[in-house]
Amino acid sequence: MASAQDGSAAAHVLLVPLPAQGHMNPMLQFGRRLAYHGLRPTLVATRYVLSTSPPPGDPFRVAAFSDGFDAGGMASCPDPVEYCRRLEAVGSETLAWVIDAEARAGRAPSVLVYDPHMAWVPRVARAAGVPTAAFLSQPCAVDAIYGEVWAGRVPLPMEDGGDLRRRGVLSVDLATADLPPFVAAPELYPKYLDVSIRQFEDLLDADDVFVNSFDDLEPMEAEHMESTWRAKTVGPTLPSFFLDDGRLPANKNHGIDIFTGDAPCMEWLDKQAPCSVVLASYGTVYSLDGAELEELGNGLCNSGKPFLWVVRSSEAHKLSEELRGKCKEKGLVVSWCPQLEVLKHKATGCFLTHCGWNSTMEAIATAVPMVAMPQSADQLTIAKYVETAWEIGVRTRLDEKGFVTKEEVEISIKKVMDGKRAAEYKRNAAKWMQKAKEAAQEAAYMESTWRAKTIGPSLPSFYLDDGRLRSNTAYGFNLFRSTVPCMEWLDKQPPRSVVLVSYGTISTFDVAKLEELGNGLCNSGKPFLWVVRSNEEHKLSVQLRKKCEKRGLIVPFCPQLEVLAHKATGCFLSHCGWNSTLEAIVNGVPLVAMPHWADQLTISKYMESSWGMGVRVQLDKSGSLQREEVERCIREVMDGDRKEDYRRNAARLMNKAKESMQEGGSSDKNIAEFAAKYLK
Repeated sequence: MASAQDGSAAAHVLLVPLPAQGHMNPMLQFGRRLAYHGLRPTLVATRYVLSTSPPPGDPFRVAAFSDGFDAGGMASCPDPVEYCRRLEAVGSETLAWVIDAEARAGRAPSVLVYDPHMAWVPRVARAAGVPTAAFLSQPCAVDAIYGEVWAGRVPLPMEDGGDLRRRGVLSVDLATADLPPFVAAPELYPKYLDVSIRQFEDLLDADDVFVNSFDDLEPMEAEHMESTWRAKTVGPTLPSFFLDDGRLPANKNHGIDIFTGDAPCMEWLDKQAPCSVVLASYGTVYSLDGAELEELGNGLCNSGKPFLWVVRSSEAHKLSEELRGKCKEKGLVVSWCPQLEVLKHKATGCFLTHCGWNSTMEAIATAVPMVAMPQSADQLTIAKYVETAWEIGVRTRLDEKGFVTKEEVEISIKKVMDGKRAAEYKRNAAKWMQKAKEAAQEAAYMESTWRAKTIGPSLPSFYLDDGRLRSNTAYGFNLFRSTVPCMEWLDKQPPRSVVLVSYGTISTFDVAKLEELGNGLCNSGKPFLWVVRSNEEHKLSVQLRKKCEKRGLIVPFCPQLEVLAHKATGCFLSHCGWNSTLEAIVNGVPLVAMPHWADQLTISKYMESSWGMGVRVQLDKSGSLQREEVERCIREVMDGDRKEDYRRNAARLMNKAKESMQEGGSSDKNIAEFAAKYLK
């Protein structure tokens, strides 16, 4: 893959986001993806932003234009309408200078990516002969609503989303309270409505249109956006570290932080129990008055949960001394936090948020259930989807005076973290996290649907009996470490006697499921090595731990490939992620499949019915896992009538896999042919 750093690509892309953090950071991450594919990105930001923020670093160059407020930026203009007017007037002229300067310096832009909230940008680009690509920064559902209003297919004011639901535009029934207020009450927000729907003014003239979402999240809405506006999903545009994407250099930061702070929130989080903390943050733009802050703060305190509350320094004076003292007993109040890292932290169990789109995507990408407290604009619609379509949390309700009371905050937090549906919210959040990561990584699946060639299994050469490569036993990185002597324990077990149990680095189980799985393992009568990640260990009862000690070993991590290659391993109880399945195949180990979602279901079907190397656990009528079924499957694979068939089939596939990677094998040929093209 060509990269921007290697100098092999000449294509130059200008990135022109709206100069607000929530718009700049997604486009920066989009730029990193473009750089991976060979383009050279230049971030075009306002003079104020570039003078007050550290540069994003490689692979970006930066160029400055003016919004007319070089000394103070957007925050120095109290009237948003006036800001947009000056931004267009001054920005049009200075952006044209940037494009001209880049061309005169030998870096003529090949394409300009812009935020359609600045509907004037494509006119500047076209005047300079530069193609454009629009980057919509909101979810497909909201974009679809604004687009239908712009096209005149929906009259204003909108009373609900019923017509769009009937026409197949939206997949969720939206009430008036779920709609962006600009379309529900246009007479109150005429200028905001204008900016919102003008995004579509020149959209059909853009050479490409992108939206920061992914198909599985909003399939009906994404299909509408593609068929009507040619928009293609490219999200979630988050740092690669949080998407488990090893193709890009690992980065945790978005790139631009307009708000910074040195509060020791990460150290505080390290001292909290797993999944116990509520992160409360309502973005970098919206403000709450003193009464609203009092209700929110007291609701957080009364929930009984430890909380990390982000109150911007410009808002801190609104907190009463009484509330400050109360908050110190249970929580930590900070002026800023690294939100993505906090959401990723094992202690974080709930996110109380205004439901801005970036914050919502960050919660999805880190599998954190939500309490939605929307303020305005698209947040109302997003909150509806959070609660109704994706079912990853609840939305706070207003009282008859239009306020969120302390009681409502407390009730909502308890519902998400302790209520009857708490486990369901966690499962759904984990499901959407997985889909988000799959969406971000799917470019690695095929560069071209019709030119794809198999080049795997891409495992360490040690496991492929490939003497041409220096023998290696590790992928390169292990995110989970352990000093538990599992290999020494395995050395003491009889050949083919041990069940390795591991369900990946992402999937989580609730307490009931862990109890059934653990008891099923114990009742099978087989020695077992059970990988329970450290952030899951607290779910194991003392009784189950003691029972497991008699037959097995519980560890937070194991070198999975080495364990599968060990002579003592006779069965692998797995979620059937593709990597784990390939590792079982390469080591000739029969499987008990316990899939969770996505491709694991299909892989399990192939493993059982097509490849004949194991069985799949069946859930009961209520969709629950039973210990008797776990025991039955293990005994069938290791002691049943077909155990020799499973072993023979696993060994046959093992040999096929190794042949494909050895010199002259099918995958080896494809790799060699690919390399040869660039060695001429």
